[in-house]
Amino acid sequence: MPEKKQTEAKIRSVRLTVETEGQRIDRFLGDHLRQFSRTRLETFFDGQRVFLNGQSCKKSEKVHRGDLVSLDIPIQTEASVPDPDPDLLEELFPLFEDDWYIAVHKPGRISVHPGSGEREFTVADYFRNRFPQEATQFSDPERPGIVHRLDKDTSGILLLAKTPEAAALMQAEFHDRRVDKTYLAWVEGTIKAPFLRLSAPIIRHPRQRIRYTTARPGTPGARDALTETRLLAVRCGKSLLRIRLFTGRTHQIRVHLSSIGHPVCGDRLYGSRTSLAGMTDSGIMLHAHQLSFLHPYTGYRVDLFSIMPPRMHTFWHKLNPVCHNPGNGL
Repeated sequence: MPEKKQTEAKIRSVRLTVETEGQRIDRFLGDHLRQFSRTRLETFFDGQRVFLNGQSCKKSEKVHRGDLVSLDIPIQTEASVPDPDPDLLEELFPLFEDDWYIAVHKPGRISVHPGSGEREFTVADYFRNRFPQEATQFSDPERPGIVHRLDKDTSGILLLAKTPEAAALMQAEFHDRRVDKTYLAWVEGTIKAPFLRLSAPIIRHPRQRIRYTTARPGTPGARDALTETRLLAVRCGKSLLRIRLFTGRTHQIRVHLSSIGHPVCGDRLYGSRTSLAGMTDSGIMLHAHQLSFLHPYTGYRVDLFSIMPPRMHTFWHKLNPVCHNPGNGL
């Protein structure tokens, strides 16, 4: 597979005036530059590209009303992007498109944007290939069009924006919790309650940095998280849930369900040996099923749906056919 080659072409400077009081500068930038991931912002601090009132600063410093925050963003060009797996690309297709947005079905096994590991074809590359002119408008060349994220192994609806302005408007909708998000998941164990409400805050694991965990309310650094589940079916010690997210924390569904002893089947990060038993390359049994929002430009409500993928249907049919409410709403 070709290696990722990048050349730094130029620097783009961003300047922001602070209108709040006492916020950490990394969180201030995260709130105002939502096109960048938290990891990407950290690289700017590590590279001494963030300045507070003209002085290079650490991410823990506090900002105050009237302060000037500036950021030098390296604009990079990619000389080589790996070719996609043809079978995987066939599963990546549009569900909705207009002048401002495109919603795609993201298969499992493909990342939304490049990460720190080996360079692979991503949804961001798909966007760049499909909309080359639009992609050049975005300040982060590795994340053109990205409005929100799904974990690599999670399939389902992913919304992309064709302009930075359209992306910012929809990111604000996600941030303010005005987007309805529903998932389907097969989880380990027999859940008896028809409805569950999980509200434990989520924080990065203190020792295993790629994991997250639940925390007590008020724990420093923990972020509130709310997940609701509705039971659809039970088969052979597995439960099928429809899950509604009210917040969008990293790994939220996986962390919340694992915390109550019902990890998502196939989850190698949060699952148990039981939840991985019999799983081969099917991936995690989690699918972004429905996405609804009020369109920022037209004012109309958009309701998007993606049916349960074949890998989850196959998982269903391999289980013992003793079922509660089979196929309810799928």
